[in-house]
Amino acid sequence: MVAWVNDDKTLRAYGSKTDAYATFKGMLEDGNPPDNFDALLKEAAAADKRFEKSLEAVPDR
Repeated sequence: MVAWVNDDKTLRAYGSKTDAYATFKGMLEDGNPPDNFDALLKEAAAADKRFEKSLEAVPDR
């Protein structure tokens, strides 16, 4: 599980493009999270790889 938090470079304010609640609502409307545990694990593994790759691209982290 990944917590979505703010820092000085990634502020997720209400009403902004990256508003956490709006983003989560959009995910639910798109069928996320998956309906069964196996599909959830598969998507979580893929998301983990994308997350790790994104961290490599951020300088000074």
